[in-house]
Amino acid sequence: MSSAKIQLSESFKREATKAILMLTLFVLTYFVILLLAVALTVFSIIGGFAIILAKPMVFTILIGIGLCSLGIFVLIFLLKFIFTSTKTDRSHLIEIFPHQQPELFNIIESVAKEVNTSLPKKVYVSADVNASVFYDSNFWSMFLPIQKNLQIGLGLVNTVTRSELKAILAHEFGHFSQSTMKVGSYIYNINLIIHNMLYENKSYEELAGWWGSISGFFMLFVNIAIKINQGIQWILIKLYEFANKQYMSLSREMEFHADLIAASVTGSSALKTSLMRLPVSQHAFDTVVNYYDENINNNIRSKNVYKDQHRVLYLLASINQLPLANGFPQITLEYQNRYDKSKLVIKDQWASHPTLVERITNLDASGFTDNENDHRPAIELFSDANQIQEMVTEHVFKPVAYKGQIRLLESEKLAEDLQEDFLKSSFPSFYNGYYDSHPPHYFEETTNPYPITPSLQDLFAAEKIDLIYESNSLDNDLHTLENIANGNIPVKTFDYAGTRYYKKQAQKLLVDLQKKQEQLKLKIKDNDKLIFTFFRNNAISKNSITEFESYYKKFEKNQEKVESQFTLYAKIQEGIQFTQFVTPTQEIEFNFKSLRAKEDELKIEIKILLEDPVLLPEISNDIKQTLEKYVSNTLLYFVANTYQEENMNLLMKSLKHYAFLISRKHFLIKKSLLQFQESLVLS
Repeated sequence: MSSAKIQLSESFKREATKAILMLTLFVLTYFVILLLAVALTVFSIIGGFAIILAKPMVFTILIGIGLCSLGIFVLIFLLKFIFTSTKTDRSHLIEIFPHQQPELFNIIESVAKEVNTSLPKKVYVSADVNASVFYDSNFWSMFLPIQKNLQIGLGLVNTVTRSELKAILAHEFGHFSQSTMKVGSYIYNINLIIHNMLYENKSYEELAGWWGSISGFFMLFVNIAIKINQGIQWILIKLYEFANKQYMSLSREMEFHADLIAASVTGSSALKTSLMRLPVSQHAFDTVVNYYDENINNNIRSKNVYKDQHRVLYLLASINQLPLANGFPQITLEYQNRYDKSKLVIKDQWASHPTLVERITNLDASGFTDNENDHRPAIELFSDANQIQEMVTEHVFKPVAYKGQIRLLESEKLAEDLQEDFLKSSFPSFYNGYYDSHPPHYFEETTNPYPITPSLQDLFAAEKIDLIYESNSLDNDLHTLENIANGNIPVKTFDYAGTRYYKKQAQKLLVDLQKKQEQLKLKIKDNDKLIFTFFRNNAISKNSITEFESYYKKFEKNQEKVESQFTLYAKIQEGIQFTQFVTPTQEIEFNFKSLRAKEDELKIEIKILLEDPVLLPEISNDIKQTLEKYVSNTLLYFVANTYQEENMNLLMKSLKHYAFLISRKHFLIKKSLLQFQESLVLS
């Protein structure tokens, strides 16, 4: 089926109709306000001149001019958006041309033709793991034809096949292949207009301030204009909320439609496999960037972050036992959702994209057979892939200010370091992930009620691990349902396990699920007892019961300590939230004074952590210097009505390091317990 013949879905038509109605409502409301503003301007000018002509003198002239400016300032406020435009920042982009990359442009031209849309005006490459079509927008772009530009992220091209890239490009071009898509463009520009009136008022406020500074009479009328504008803003805020919600709803339908257009070009499989791999590709790229961020002080950087990304992608595939095909990890929905067992679905009215599950389901139902089977790496479409990767890598590192001689790190060394970091931050694979989000539990000595001792495979089987993730997800669902029942989450309906519920039914469902959670926790507890008994028996047989008991007591003691430490952390974080808002001076000073006692407690805790033998190998020079500076000084955060940014930053960094150290210590103690148990079996 040609993409041009794809029918718009009923839901798309419905959302487009709502969007058109919203568009009409906005236009009518705006023109009514504009007509009133014009009338106000006419009357204020007539009134101003009448006052001046009635009795010409300095006083009446100032009053008359001020009155004239009243309507003009309201009118300027309503029309200033016409003279603004939104330009995309292109400083991180590199433009490429057909003579440089003929194969890539052949693909672009082929996709544009199949989708029945125009070619992009310009094509850029970026560092990112995405692709997009963009254009500079202003008021007149709603009425004049605008040529779009194509941005292709090398982080994306580096991790997909040619067929997958073609599907991604077809999706992007698909947004502009139907005339109905123009509705989305109108809604987008209306949002920009309303946003401009609400939030982009710096130049307007400067003009009003300058005019008001000329005379107190002028300031009087400026203030009246501002009050009128605030009334207009109140009306527009209501429209803005409604417009955005409607735009997001239409945007989700546009995504579904663009997916179908892509499937009509390549078949559904290419887009599905690329969509499911995208989060892992992004994770690999972020891991590389974060690694080099953490090594800025070591003057280490990459010559080619995309070779690094590829190595990390293989590392992630190995760690997570992902199968490889065509040189790339193959991801399934089961893998994507392996930790999320939630059955609660609340439609997010503010989401601009459907969920991955919704998109895959939509593609599965499309019925398009695969007609693209080019599994060669998409990066090979570039004439000299290595050269352009290194060029974009230079852009990535250009903003970084190194203080010494830069050392280029080989991808192999990066992979080795990350592998080592992974092992340091992971529990033994012996447990099959059972303890990744679950603590080991100590049980008082009792007679074993189970006549048959289970095997290790049974204790840490996949279904036992699923119980833990199901229980964790159910905890989250229960919390959400409590908020729905209490009215804290404003929804009329929600879905649970495929069944639609109304808000008034949330309380009953909550009670039912609490009973289910109790049963789940009993099953987990039974398995935990079996595990504890299994390892305790091994400890007895190895004459290591005293050591075994010691490991458990140490873990439980630290677990209690961690809870109190994080409580202190949360209280301080809550105590400094006021700094994010405009706060009266007296209140600021009182809040910082109230915080002092908690800070003293924090400093005592930090000193203990800095001397903890468990943590000594984990404390970097940066962490040590920051925390020592913090605990050894009495910091003032607000002096002479001004926040002391340097001291505030030191407090925030110290809190971050404190949270890291208490989490790290707990992890290390837990890991040492698990390693000891493992040694009881393997020795």
